Amino acid sequence: MNNIFLIKKNNEDHKSIRSVNICLFCFLSAFFFGMLIIWGVPVYNDSNQYICMHVHREPIYPLFLWMMRLLAGDDSLVLAGVIQCILAVYASYRYITYVLNSIIFKASDKEESAFQSVLYRSTLTVAITGTVVAPYIITSLISVTHVMLANGILSEALALPLFLLYVVNLHKMMIERTEQGMVNIKYALVSFLLAFVLALTRSQMIITLIAWVIIAVISEFNSAKRGMLWVMILAFIISIPLRTVLTKSYNYVFNGRYVDNVYTKLTMLSNIFFVTDRESGELIEDEDTKNIFYRLYDVMDDNEWSYKYCGGNAGERAIYLEDMHDKVKFDVLEAGFRDIMNERGMPDYIDYNLKAEEYSGRLIGILWPECFSRWFVDWIIMGCRGIVRSIAVCNKILYLYVAAALVYMLSGGIKCLKKEKETAFFALIALLLLFGNAFGTAFTIMCLSRYMIYAFPIFYSAVIAITIKLLSRYKSGKTF
Repeated sequence: MNNIFLIKKNNEDHKSIRSVNICLFCFLSAFFFGMLIIWGVPVYNDSNQYICMHVHREPIYPLFLWMMRLLAGDDSLVLAGVIQCILAVYASYRYITYVLNSIIFKASDKEESAFQSVLYRSTLTVAITGTVVAPYIITSLISVTHVMLANGILSEALALPLFLLYVVNLHKMMIERTEQGMVNIKYALVSFLLAFVLALTRSQMIITLIAWVIIAVISEFNSAKRGMLWVMILAFIISIPLRTVLTKSYNYVFNGRYVDNVYTKLTMLSNIFFVTDRESGELIEDEDTKNIFYRLYDVMDDNEWSYKYCGGNAGERAIYLEDMHDKVKFDVLEAGFRDIMNERGMPDYIDYNLKAEEYSGRLIGILWPECFSRWFVDWIIMGCRGIVRSIAVCNKILYLYVAAALVYMLSGGIKCLKKEKETAFFALIALLLLFGNAFGTAFTIMCLSRYMIYAFPIFYSAVIAITIKLLSRYKSGKTF
């Protein structure tokens, strides 16, 4: 009788879970396709560069749009919007159900199983779903850019869903072991490939490759056989130059030049130039480069767009730098180099961009060591603002909230380490990607909310998972 009762109860539980999952899938489909139906496929300032396969842009998203043109011709953007929404639904559903089934509800004893009513599971499903859809709502309604991430023509439309799938497989790589105790090759390979594709979708997503190799080292460090670890480290080392080769090959096919993205060094120079003094020009030995430096610097200084005119405290300095970054990048460096190259009879767009990158590389090598301390302070400030923007908004009161949330997550993750490793490892991944994305982005550009939303769902999912584990063990009278 007991066995029959248990079988009946398990069947009822499975039916309830299936019903919750069906409702989840229907909601996600209505949410993403509802945005597509209501707002269509928005095209933004950046969109045309992706559509035209611009040499400034990483290859994956332009190639995706190119494939849409091959398939649908004039209706290619509509098809792109549909596929982006399908991917968003799939990745969101996959992520949400994984967090629920493999982290929160991965019950290890009867007490925890008893803690799972249908209403309780439904409530947590709503909570985790909220963390996933929030970035799409925030960026469209609250952020300055007001971009639609799922149905708009932006690389984030692919990058955000792929990032969620990457997190799922990265976590599986940590917890799923073979019978010999080694890392599961399947999840290691899938997470690596997703990280590599992300790095070819947005430059800042190179942090996913870095996070992957860090997790690989942590996962395999105590392994008796470290052959797999060395293979993964080698794969990471090869992936960086391979990314460059693939980008250059893409540009060769579609732009006729075997070149890398022609905006990286100039973008990085912007924040360095911002903290440079005019006296630094004396360090430049090449007269041509020195003259260019003074010409560009004087434009920046005349407009009071340098660090010398920012506020005294960190908050004022950060706000000023965010306001000035694009002015220095576009109005000083890009416009200045364009005028100089045109004066020298170099009208071809790619040619003078390549020359600008060459000069930018030289100036970075000379100026960066001289102004490193000021640049480093700005980098820390901007990275911290990136962390805040990842999980809140930049407000003095909310800074305290973010600090408390990080402490809670770290301490909770440590508590879960012994008895709830799935949750602890998920918290580790969330923190690693949160800090990596913020400080990786701040290395070259401002931490705008559009670039920061990647860490939002995983951070709050981890917070929810930690809270549930602490409560469930407290209710069952257990300690960590």
